[in-house]
Amino acid sequence: MAFELEGDEPTFGWWSMEVNVGGYWYKKPFWVEDDQNARFEIFMDQPKYVFEHDFGIAGWFEGNYSDSGVSGRGNGTMTITIKPVGVSEDNYVQFTRPLIYYGGRQSYLITMAELKREMMRRDSKLTNPSLKGAEVDVNIDVYEWFYVDTSGNSMVTFIYSAEPRLKFVGDKIRTFKPSMNFTVHVAAMLLDGKPVPYGKPRANVTFEVTTRSRNGFVIPIKRTLKYVLKSGVVTIVVSPHPQAEFITIRASYGRNAGTLITMTASRCYSPTNSYLQVTTPTKKPRVNEFMIFLAKSNTYFDTLYYQIVAAGELIMADAITPKIPTKQITFAVTMSKKMAPSSRIIVYFLKPDNEIVADSLNYFVDFASNQHDVGLTINRGKDFSGNSFEVKIKAGAYIFVASSGMVADWYDFGGGYFNTITMDWLIKELMTYDRHANLTHVHTWNKGDHEKEIVTFPAPNYAIDANTTFTFAGLNIFTDAIASRIPTPCNYTLGFLTCFDGSCFREEQWCDGKLDCAGGFDEMNCPEENPLPELERMAATGLINRQYVDEGWLWLEHLTRPWGSYIKGVNVPYHPAQEWVLHSFSMSRYKGLGIAKKPIRINIRRSFYIQVEAPEKIVRGEQLGVRVSAFNYWTDYLEAIVQLEKSEDYAFVHVEPYGRVSSYNPRTSKKAQQVVVYLAPGEGKIVHFPILPQRTGNIDITVTGSTFIKRDEVTISVNVINIGVRNGYSVPFLINLLNQGSVLVPNMKSPVPEQFQMPNSNIFRYVPGTESCSVTVTGDVYGAYYRKWTPSGEKSPLTYLRGENLYGRPSHTGEATISNFAANLYSIMFLKITQQLDDGLQADILEQMNQGFSKVLRFLLPNGGMRNFMLPGADDEPASLWVTSIAAKVLSEARQGEWENILYIPVELLNKMILFICKQQDKRTGAFSDPSPPYDRKMSSNITWDGTKFTQKNISLTATVVLSLVGNTAVTGDARTCMEGSRSLAVKYLNDQISLIQDPYQMALVTLALERAASLKKNDAFQKLRTMNRTDTATYWSFTSIKQNPTFMQDALPVLKWRVARESEGFANEGTAYSLLSYLMNNQLTDAIHIMNWLQTQRNGHAGWRSSRDTLAVLEALAQWGMRDTNRNMYNMKVVVESTVLGSWKREIILDNDNFNMIHAIKLPSAFGSVRAYAQGNGLAVMRLACSMNVEYGHQLRRGPRDSFELDIDTLQFSGKNFSSMYMKTCARWTQVTTSPVSGVAVIDIQLPSGYFVLDEVMDNQVHNRNPVNLRRARQLGNRLFFWFDNITSTNKSCASFTAHRWFPIANMSIYHQYRVYEFYEPMNHNSSIYTTYQLTQLDICQVCGSFQCPYCPFYNSAPLWAISMWMYVLVTLALIVLLSDRYFWNIFEKG
Repeated sequence: MAFELEGDEPTFGWWSMEVNVGGYWYKKPFWVEDDQNARFEIFMDQPKYVFEHDFGIAGWFEGNYSDSGVSGRGNGTMTITIKPVGVSEDNYVQFTRPLIYYGGRQSYLITMAELKREMMRRDSKLTNPSLKGAEVDVNIDVYEWFYVDTSGNSMVTFIYSAEPRLKFVGDKIRTFKPSMNFTVHVAAMLLDGKPVPYGKPRANVTFEVTTRSRNGFVIPIKRTLKYVLKSGVVTIVVSPHPQAEFITIRASYGRNAGTLITMTASRCYSPTNSYLQVTTPTKKPRVNEFMIFLAKSNTYFDTLYYQIVAAGELIMADAITPKIPTKQITFAVTMSKKMAPSSRIIVYFLKPDNEIVADSLNYFVDFASNQHDVGLTINRGKDFSGNSFEVKIKAGAYIFVASSGMVADWYDFGGGYFNTITMDWLIKELMTYDRHANLTHVHTWNKGDHEKEIVTFPAPNYAIDANTTFTFAGLNIFTDAIASRIPTPCNYTLGFLTCFDGSCFREEQWCDGKLDCAGGFDEMNCPEENPLPELERMAATGLINRQYVDEGWLWLEHLTRPWGSYIKGVNVPYHPAQEWVLHSFSMSRYKGLGIAKKPIRINIRRSFYIQVEAPEKIVRGEQLGVRVSAFNYWTDYLEAIVQLEKSEDYAFVHVEPYGRVSSYNPRTSKKAQQVVVYLAPGEGKIVHFPILPQRTGNIDITVTGSTFIKRDEVTISVNVINIGVRNGYSVPFLINLLNQGSVLVPNMKSPVPEQFQMPNSNIFRYVPGTESCSVTVTGDVYGAYYRKWTPSGEKSPLTYLRGENLYGRPSHTGEATISNFAANLYSIMFLKITQQLDDGLQADILEQMNQGFSKVLRFLLPNGGMRNFMLPGADDEPASLWVTSIAAKVLSEARQGEWENILYIPVELLNKMILFICKQQDKRTGAFSDPSPPYDRKMSSNITWDGTKFTQKNISLTATVVLSLVGNTAVTGDARTCMEGSRSLAVKYLNDQISLIQDPYQMALVTLALERAASLKKNDAFQKLRTMNRTDTATYWSFTSIKQNPTFMQDALPVLKWRVARESEGFANEGTAYSLLSYLMNNQLTDAIHIMNWLQTQRNGHAGWRSSRDTLAVLEALAQWGMRDTNRNMYNMKVVVESTVLGSWKREIILDNDNFNMIHAIKLPSAFGSVRAYAQGNGLAVMRLACSMNVEYGHQLRRGPRDSFELDIDTLQFSGKNFSSMYMKTCARWTQVTTSPVSGVAVIDIQLPSGYFVLDEVMDNQVHNRNPVNLRRARQLGNRLFFWFDNITSTNKSCASFTAHRWFPIANMSIYHQYRVYEFYEPMNHNSSIYTTYQLTQLDICQVCGSFQCPYCPFYNSAPLWAISMWMYVLVTLALIVLLSDRYFWNIFEKG
């Protein structure tokens, strides 16, 4: 089973996986952490703890470039802080060590003498300071010379006492029965859980047994000396005096009073002093073997009853009747699987006076010896290169086997215990099923290397009387006999519990560390105290991102073959983690679970390998230094030949002697290039190959590394884009063949002029070669489909619908994330209802929606509200009622019984969200108000004239909430009650506002809410809505006129031009979509066709409009419109596409039942002229011409209806080695004050030069520090930086500032880069411009250290460069001639 977390930012923190088997739920928690790479990072290792008599603390550290793993060079400082016990922070002892030069892995040793010396230097009064219990923090900061970067890390070591400690096996509070022996086991161990060393002199434990009688006198103390056995356990048998009332047992190790432990035992209660005890002489009970029990009483019985209970289940029950009454009886019981690993026997008899006398015994049943053995071996003999190996698991024929793997560093740090199935873990887990009862005495030894060993002993019941004997055994007793109970006045219903002597204590006093009962019953069965609590702090201290790797390559599962084994070859992954731990287990139908006895450690380190790195995207004309890292992990020096393979896609850039090279016109060649790299054992080196891409698109770069022991080859892909800033254009058209057999589509005019050169000017209209046009056709009116059609008929990869592929902008807000989920939901529901969805496609979509749902939950707050921005490290961000309402509506619609096994939306989640929504309502008026800012300006409280005065109304927000409430029919309990009440109040509020509404968008939203709520005034609202539409070009709703897409006549034929941005398009699209839904609910299908046609003309993509809100509203409306078409099965269409400039060129698109719900795309060979098309058949389809071209000047960028923002660059500075660092500050101010005093959510988008990056951690800190205060999110996506703001005001500028660093060496960089600001929910309110970086354009490949040929760079390789040319062949030929001639003359000499 696998579940992929959606995106790069799922919900961080604790997750859990729950499994239900046979009605039993099992829950496994796991932690999801944010992994953010640094450019240069420190990895260090040192012990988690040492003992005070150890010589010191030894550790090592290394600093690597995180992208390659090669060690850096620099200097640094080691800071050591000593934190003694009971000392304030001001009195910590701190000292430093200089790291004069760092160049690879380095070891360090901090001796105990040095630590004590520093403590005495701090305090001269100390003569022999104690380090017992101290904490030693080691912090290492390294200054890396090349990147001019500082990185650090720290680890903690705790110093503990070397003195042994004692621990009772079992509880330290017990009961006893007079004249009946009981056994006490004591474990003698070190502080880390290992047994005390066994040898000479022999260690001993002294026991003191003190008995207090019923009359109050104290029986003389009995001292016993016991030697510690090799097992580490000491056993003593205590014989209680017949008059004993209270027994105290003290144990101490040797003469060390500091090891003293104490156990108390109280006398069991019986009104007639009748007692029964059950014991066993069987030391190791095993499954399918007999276990002998001995029942002994101080009074005669004629029938003995017994029951065996395990895991809360009654396994067996029987009665034994001896021939004559007896006080003692021996019997045997066969142990079964159900009794493992821990069970208990309850024995009892009935006295003539009707008193029940009972006892129980807990015991461990060994089931491992009856299991099949699991063998785990590794075979590396088939691939000596180290690229792969075989895993062999042996367990018997046709048995399910599985394996799991983990990075050894994390396993050693403690993570292995929680992520591998071991026998001790399994035993402890199974014993939790009897958590309600007394358990077998269990002690776990630490055997080192994270191995555990469990020892068990039979455990008597701790009950004080017959009644609690059954209770402590996990049974309830119903009888008319006398089940004796100690007399007590305690009232359990009032929170009082009973002590062993009948006195009372409060329930909250249980396990509070204080003895409130004479016998200590209030401290019985308390959680065991961890002797090393500090070691639970297992955060990723000292770890680097090599720990966060994909471990799935070692997670295997299969059935064994008939010969009893399973062999699987696995490929070793490419990442720095070198040592792994492999574990395995099996599951048999007959023998159950089998576990490998010991995990295997695997060193996957290759003797030699290379890594190749380059940016994902660069601009054509730029020169790229491909970074190749070569590693030698062999035992000797290696001479490696690293070769850049030849290709027509790129040319190699040559550097002339002394590092001379041109930035814009270097000497190049397309031959393979070689360089020799000398590597010491354990060394890694970086080599840069400079290349110049020869074309746009994805190019493959292949590099090989060869030594005499191994060859490695790596191929990477780089996307080469055109120079300039892209301008995009769209020409949509709806093909309607419902009432005619064929139609001639109007010519679609391309915006690309054939002449790119402007007359009498040196400015190009566009960058030649960047022009591109394509035609897409999608069946039906919907368009939001998941797959593209391919001519071969193969299914293209599934595409999850999101903002990037719908409306062309990243969706990193809570609302946009929910809208992504909703777009996929409406699409799958549309395809399902229209019978266009097969089971395979449905399962694939639901799997991706499940990941999307996990990302939606990241914005959920504990109070049930959803926030629009996930601020790193800030949980005080208020929830948004608007976002919560949208989420509640969408998630309620996603609750479908047919797919809840894949996508499950819990009703408890909806209940929480509805309760939050209800709390935001004004119960007097029924209106809702939002505790967060109005992210969408349409949700702002607007000023409305009610006939007498202006009032502020929350009409739009209230209508949005009503749409959420009316759809949540699955909520239960208090949520349902509050939902119905709030809905009634809100509907009444909206009814009262109908006459006051003047805004068409607001009217459309309110009408839809009242329609779905079945309001009595829904008809009034609908009639008013009809009067507010605009019909100047088509039927739509907008407070401003939106002109139709431009057209003109050419040769008596209409020609469609590209869409031109209009003011408030997003608002109009959303409002018109709501109106279409209302028309459909009123069955106004004729008018609905005109509304649908207008929405089709507003497309900006094949499935997107302007923003997330209008796109989602239109998709919902089109889905509802399309579901009403009953003739879809007969749809069949042929679309023929031609170009006016390509003569006979034409392409046919066939739409049928197999591909109607796919995207058909045709790229035009020429972007000039116009596109002609005609269609035949029947049905509906959406056709769209999409064109783009790149420009170089700000005035050439596409503009909105007006510049709604003032945008400028406050600062642009370059610093560092050859401009390796770039600081930029861009500011924006809202200028459209006639519409609103502030914008809605606004985004500043900045394009970075190729190879420059900003760390996510840096941007998160900027957001967390609220700099500026309205900044809510910042991220680098590809080569663009995005800054999200709550809003941007007209009074103060909002600025986005950052420092980007060069990560990849790129020369002759592109000059022109775009920066822009836009309103997220109305993107046509924007401003765009271009900034230039002439400084970077003039840099050559050596100035950015992008070639091994550059003599003044740290990665300079002085070994000769080899180009495979004719001279090379000549030299090789001459060498062969010499060798052959020598051999010829030698043969003649031998022959004499």
